[in-house]
Amino acid sequence: MEKLRRLVNEIAYTQDHAKLTPLQSSLTPLLSFASSIYGVALYLRRSLHRFGLFSNQRLPVPVISVGNLTWGGNGKTPMVEFIARFVDDSGISPLILTRGYAGGDEVRMLRRHLIGRPVKIGVGANRAATAASFFEKYGYIDPRCRKFSESTCIGRKLGSHMKSDEIGVIVLDDGMQHWSLWRDLEIVMVNGLMPWGNHQLLPLGPLREPLTALKKADAAVIHNADLVSDQNLKNIELEMQEIKNSLPIFFTRMAPSYLFEVGNANSKIPLTAVSNAVVLCVSAIGSANAFVQGLGKLGAYYVDRLDYSDHHVFQVEDIETIRKRLGELEGKFGSKPIVVVTEKDYDRDPEILKHLEPSKVLVLCSELQFLAHGGCSEDSFKSLLKRISGIEMIRVSNHLPNGCTQNHHFDEAMAHPAIHRVSTCMALWCTVLQLVVVVVGFGVVGLLMGQLIPLTKQVDYYATVYEDLMKQLGIGGAQQHLSKSLFVVVIGSNDIFHYLGSSDLQNKYTPQQYVTLMTTNLEPQFREGYAFEELIESYTESYLTHTFEVSSLFASSICNHSTKANERESTFRVVDKYSPCFQPSLHRSPPSLTDIIRSDRARIYSIQARLSKDSGRRDLIVETNSLRIPVIDGSAFDTLSYLVTVGLGTPKKDLSLILDTGSRLTWTQCEPCRLCYKQSEPLFDRDDSSSYVSIPRTDPVCAYVRRPVDPPSPTKLCSYEVSYGDGSISVGFFSKETLTMSAAEKINSFLFGCGTENTGPFNLEAGVLGLNQEDASIVVQTAQKYKKIFSYCLPSSTSSTGHLTFGSQTPAPADIKYTKLVAEKSPYYGLDLIGIGLGGTKLDISESIFTTPGTIIDSGAVFTYLPPVAYTTFRDAFRVKMSAYPLIPGPTAAIETCYDFSKSTSVTVPEISFFFKDGTVVGMPGKSSLIAYNSTLTCLGFQKYKDGDKQSIIGNKVQRTMEVVYDVAGQRVGFAPNACS
Repeated sequence: MEKLRRLVNEIAYTQDHAKLTPLQSSLTPLLSFASSIYGVALYLRRSLHRFGLFSNQRLPVPVISVGNLTWGGNGKTPMVEFIARFVDDSGISPLILTRGYAGGDEVRMLRRHLIGRPVKIGVGANRAATAASFFEKYGYIDPRCRKFSESTCIGRKLGSHMKSDEIGVIVLDDGMQHWSLWRDLEIVMVNGLMPWGNHQLLPLGPLREPLTALKKADAAVIHNADLVSDQNLKNIELEMQEIKNSLPIFFTRMAPSYLFEVGNANSKIPLTAVSNAVVLCVSAIGSANAFVQGLGKLGAYYVDRLDYSDHHVFQVEDIETIRKRLGELEGKFGSKPIVVVTEKDYDRDPEILKHLEPSKVLVLCSELQFLAHGGCSEDSFKSLLKRISGIEMIRVSNHLPNGCTQNHHFDEAMAHPAIHRVSTCMALWCTVLQLVVVVVGFGVVGLLMGQLIPLTKQVDYYATVYEDLMKQLGIGGAQQHLSKSLFVVVIGSNDIFHYLGSSDLQNKYTPQQYVTLMTTNLEPQFREGYAFEELIESYTESYLTHTFEVSSLFASSICNHSTKANERESTFRVVDKYSPCFQPSLHRSPPSLTDIIRSDRARIYSIQARLSKDSGRRDLIVETNSLRIPVIDGSAFDTLSYLVTVGLGTPKKDLSLILDTGSRLTWTQCEPCRLCYKQSEPLFDRDDSSSYVSIPRTDPVCAYVRRPVDPPSPTKLCSYEVSYGDGSISVGFFSKETLTMSAAEKINSFLFGCGTENTGPFNLEAGVLGLNQEDASIVVQTAQKYKKIFSYCLPSSTSSTGHLTFGSQTPAPADIKYTKLVAEKSPYYGLDLIGIGLGGTKLDISESIFTTPGTIIDSGAVFTYLPPVAYTTFRDAFRVKMSAYPLIPGPTAAIETCYDFSKSTSVTVPEISFFFKDGTVVGMPGKSSLIAYNSTLTCLGFQKYKDGDKQSIIGNKVQRTMEVVYDVAGQRVGFAPNACS
């Protein structure tokens, strides 16, 4: 259920549907249908009120409603508290009416904050009845001296009302959609960080009502305004004023005030307690971004986060997840992190948080503050409250003739038969309309609000099978099945009409009890209408497979340029060296699959040797990149290497370098050259660059690349030597140059290797761009500017381009999932892979099979390499899923799972899932699991590593559908689907 809430929330706040994941896209038709039904229900309900079938009850005191148009994170509860405090400080006793959603966190927080004040809190779905019970107990008095029923102003002195228990103002919590009560002031809260999402009604979007509902608002408040740019604030204002030009708009923020320990709510800890500390933010609120950003401003050294859906009640498994994350943070930073939660999370269940001991758990306390903007301020907001509630009348003069009180008890008015019937019918029809939305719209509205909904289990099934029905039966057949659900609703409606006509039933059951009984009785009809379990299984298969044109597996003779690269600064185009996008006149045939595996295995061996420090030459750089290895006849071949073109020197010289996450040093061939191979561009001439600087051996940075023997030189310059797994070598001088990142960005004094002796089967490239985690890499050298963050989209085929970007992206890629880096694999990028799945099912493989050798994500290896046991299980499961296609022999014994798709126009392949220790699950489209060599030979892009290798590798082929983000400073790697063109 938690995953469903997050999924729907992501869809609701994704404005560009092209960015939705396949699963999200598959749910969109269902959500759209449900939104239509929800819209119809709203229209019917509004019409019933408009035509007087449902009346708006007027309470005998002013009613101030605080509500919103969207779900969660709008600052509604802090505003309710602010108004209650203001009313109480003005001498009037307020009553807060709330429905009390989910875990009751908001009610508990309000009670804790308002303790000692004569503020009353009434909880109940029927707010008129709740108000009546409080009026009967405490009495009421209208500070405006408004008449109610036959009430009159009598001779009570004003002073007798001040600070009494008699209720003078109602504050309606989340009341905008509670149309049964008349309100004197309608305040709409808007979350400035994400105001309207995709502008759709629930459940497709976050809107409870259309934006035109702002017409009935008396005031709007943009919350979290301090975290929103001036331009975005202006856009929100304009959008609201187009609907209602006269609408006053206020601005608020949550200002942190102090902290307290979970075990001692009375303690007050200064905010400086988190200064320079490693902090883990844990929250289950509507807008976690505001909480995390606010905490980040308090000076924490590092802030991590664990987000749950609004009103989520923490369970034991959540505590274990938090503990695991704390352990990772402690291992990374060497100090114990502090857990910080919100007050809502604390009030939901303070006891469960105590299970995190001995870790320190603090609760952040914040208060609502108004921001002066455009003439609207806290004072003008209070003036509005005074005019509506009658406070202004009380304070204008001490010579008002009399106070106001009731002449008849309110419960007598509420007990009038006509009012009782209207109240009963309203409650019943609201429940019926909710049931219609729940059954046909699968109950997302209520689920997101944390409400208990009848038929929740059945609703989940209905949501799950809808898309499958469309695929299997077509629109007509699906509509027939949908009509079964509608028929059940009709049956239920008839039962309700029967209830309305039966005094015996009305005496025996309340409306809600009868509806609950009805839905329980209808459950078997739902189950008979659908073969739930079978359809769920088939649906899972349908959305966790990928169908694509066979022709898309093969390269085109025309270069397809990425559109994403041009959208960002500090971005380089990435091309395959065998692509028509790179030097078409120099185009050569790509290596065979056999050649690729040979080169991959040499690379894995080199990585393993580096990690185990078997080389023995610790004063010599031994790069692990097996760019290529010689075949038996001595000819050279290459892996599918990716090139980026960088600018070096002044004036800049464009050079094509191999992108390599396994190398530390960036180097290129240089003139004057003693021994150089042929490359695609002219060699870099250091004498032609005004910014070239030699580095003496005595310079401390020379330690990055020191070697025991210098090449013959009249000067004592710092020299380097890099050696690769295939015997290739580059020798030269460690130097400084200007590196051009973009037209506006340059890196001065960039350390690189100026190679004057370069031997081996290199092919057209000018050198290597080192991207590992060591000091000489470009990642570390540009840390001050780009914060040790880079990302790449590898070309999806040899006829397309990708991009390499340095620095964080704004906005971040949609749906990105991060997993932690493993320090033991440094300088490579190690990941805690613990499992692999196929078609939505995690394969039955022991976690230790993966964790013992460890896993590295690599830009150089083409295939993905798994431990033998894991590979065999994965291969067998893949063959079963692909049994519709004939298996053919591979080109070598090592490549054993191949297919001939030449007679097919399209192919369906199961999705691959990688499971990581921190709970992250990354799904890769099935297409990325295949390597196509020619029109009759397409093979599985997975291999088993040899016993001597003992190193799992996530190769570049499976990465080609994702943007891979390396946050080296944060020690994590992210995977963003649909982020590459």
